[in-house]
Amino acid sequence: MNSCLLFSPQNPPQRLGGEGGNSPQRLGGEGGNPPQRLGGEELSLGTGTGGTLPGDWEGRVGTLPGDWEGRVGLEIHAQCKHELMSSVLYSEPPRRLGGEDPSPETGRGGPLPGDWEGRVGLEIHAQISSNSKLFSGSQVQFSAPPNSLVSPLDASLPGTLPAGYQITQQRLPLAVNGHLTFDVYDESRSQRQVLKSCQVRIKQLQLEQDSGKSLHDQENGEVLVDLNRAGVALMEIVTEPDMVDGAEAAAMVKELQLILQSLRTCDGNMSEGSMRVDANISVSRSGEELGTRAEVKNINSAKFVQKAIEYEMQRQIQVLEGAGEVEEETRYFDWKAGKTISLRDKEQRHDYRYMPEPNLPPLILYTDATSPRGMEDAVVNIDRIREQMRELPDATRRRLVEEYGIQFQHSVALVGEGLVEYFESLVDVKGKGRDPRSATSWVLTDLLEELHKRSLTFQECPVTASKLGEIMDIVAVGTISKSTGKKILGLQFDGDNRSLSQVIDEHQWAQIRDEETLGRICEDILEKHPELVDAYRKGNKKVVNRLMGEVQKATNKCADPTVTSRLLKKKLEGH
Repeated sequence: MNSCLLFSPQNPPQRLGGEGGNSPQRLGGEGGNPPQRLGGEELSLGTGTGGTLPGDWEGRVGTLPGDWEGRVGLEIHAQCKHELMSSVLYSEPPRRLGGEDPSPETGRGGPLPGDWEGRVGLEIHAQISSNSKLFSGSQVQFSAPPNSLVSPLDASLPGTLPAGYQITQQRLPLAVNGHLTFDVYDESRSQRQVLKSCQVRIKQLQLEQDSGKSLHDQENGEVLVDLNRAGVALMEIVTEPDMVDGAEAAAMVKELQLILQSLRTCDGNMSEGSMRVDANISVSRSGEELGTRAEVKNINSAKFVQKAIEYEMQRQIQVLEGAGEVEEETRYFDWKAGKTISLRDKEQRHDYRYMPEPNLPPLILYTDATSPRGMEDAVVNIDRIREQMRELPDATRRRLVEEYGIQFQHSVALVGEGLVEYFESLVDVKGKGRDPRSATSWVLTDLLEELHKRSLTFQECPVTASKLGEIMDIVAVGTISKSTGKKILGLQFDGDNRSLSQVIDEHQWAQIRDEETLGRICEDILEKHPELVDAYRKGNKKVVNRLMGEVQKATNKCADPTVTSRLLKKKLEGH
């Protein structure tokens, strides 16, 4: 299992103003020669977008018929910090698992029957974790009142720059030619098993502005505009169409989300729109050129990414098998209906009207080799940023297995649920250490169960690692049973801040370990259940478990299981 996000330049390092050689990279163009793309293409900044028209397209839900296969491509948009975009430059070139280079004509094989193949590419928009917008000081805040976080520049009022269009990096992104490796897990099983390992090429990573939001009031025939998001900084990550189905695309989105969260460049909260996915989806017969793609816009969860792709592949196959043609169009996923719906014809590149933005100052990215002496603290040095990067999810998974001896699927769950820091605080106690496997059980089973009961996120968890550790300690020494410990954990979730001794004394939850006391209780249970005693004497040894249950019921689950089992067997053998 590998998980990484890597980029490499085509001819590193070049100046983003069009000059070659070993000069530092430069973002934006100013006078003279136009800016160039790494590799020689021209760069221009600035873009506009088209409008939206409701459509009447419909599809059908079900498994893909015949020998059809689908292929999906995604565009993922997420908020991020500048550190990630800088740190991924100048790393090793991408490689395909197994050593093969991916090509548009081949895939890893998909779930579609017959000779149909699917292809998926993503565009992911990730919102930068910053307090202000890209070019203004306006605050960034989710669910603020409409148009309450808008400066004159954000609203493109006269006299402000830029005005009236979205700023992006169309031809010279901050990073190109990367790859991300990830695993696809069997989500239907409680113990996550790896189904396959995949790798997707990252075409580019670029910085751009978010746009405002239009709200259509169908009843009154009005369109309301909220500019709170206008100008918010986004990191756009564009993949090649290397994924073959919805499961791969969803797994890729989840892994990228973890990477961004680990680096703290984006909070990855898809429900709040700080990470959004556009999926480019097509199907074709095996060996044929890629089919016409449709783009499904603004998908806000990994689950819906998979569902939207699966539905869209089926829809396209039905169109083609019916002698129709798949239209290049923009669609959206109606999660309630479980289908994609047409919005508008897909805009062609010339419709965007790309043009240079002359008012942007250059952004120069340095390395250790190019950084000017005496100015180390005043420039952006990507080598320094790389050294300061936090541990990536895959490295964390492997470290947890190696350092603590836990199972790999448990490390996957700890990383996926954001519980690594909590787990390590629970295990690594000053002066002593707690059993990692026991800690894994408490965190992944008992703690998550209490959170789910109350519909709480981990960030809202009221029980600290130190509090849970105290419960683990008294269970480990036999003061209380594991079941009693779970009861106390539930009380703490409900706000009970009393000491453990107070809670145990009040409820009389101390574990009964005295053999004389337990012996009398066992004798009473055996007298009340002669049929179980007779069954044991006839060879049914499993009835001991029934008798154990009766003892626990009589003691409010406070009888020591080990002592109780030994006493019951001794008395049964003696009868």
